[in-house]
Amino acid sequence: MTNIEVNFSVGIEDVPTLTELCVLTLYNIAVSRPFMAHVRTHDNILKLEAFFEKKASFLERIIQNPKIWTEGNITHENGSLDGREWDEWSLEVIAGVKDLVPGLPDINHGVTAFATGARTTFVERFSDEFKKGGGIDTLTETERNELYFSSTNDANEGGLGSWRRGQAGRPAETLHKFNAHFTSARNHTSTFMFHKLTQDEDAVYLMRTARERDHQQTLMLPCRRYGVLHSRIGL
Repeated sequence: MTNIEVNFSVGIEDVPTLTELCVLTLYNIAVSRPFMAHVRTHDNILKLEAFFEKKASFLERIIQNPKIWTEGNITHENGSLDGREWDEWSLEVIAGVKDLVPGLPDINHGVTAFATGARTTFVERFSDEFKKGGGIDTLTETERNELYFSSTNDANEGGLGSWRRGQAGRPAETLHKFNAHFTSARNHTSTFMFHKLTQDEDAVYLMRTARERDHQQTLMLPCRRYGVLHSRIGL
């Protein structure tokens, strides 16, 4: 056996390690998956206040009674954030966890500790705008309908992936050029220019501005001879 195989074999026989893995598994099935499934079908985060409060309350219930996840029959009605039936994969995973629980004396403490940290982080950092009296909480129903904020970060993650693919095909392209091309395509800049920028002085201004920005970006680029990395990806 290789060292990696030996370490893995030892790890899956280690009670603290198994306890942690089971806690992570239960959280994934009962909280993470139903949470993201709901968020991805409700694209305006301003309308998710009630669901976010439901998650905080659900985690508080698990903190107070971790046996919901670790003892007896773990039901979807009581043990899942959205209360929906477990899928076949979840049932198989839960069955595997239940087989391990009798040999994990600290499983309830592990669930309590993890759920406490998850709830604190979610309420205090990831959804603090929804607190009573906060920016989102004080919006009227009309304002919520008129305003829009994406419930996921998919656009930024997609932009980073596009940058990676772009570098594979055009390794000499600077981040400045990539951002300009990417933004232009998404914002339909060429259509705007065709209809709005119709005068000769518009073209002169655009070319002059582009040259100035290219010059500024050139001055900002580090010297590759000394192995200095580019500043940072500003997507």
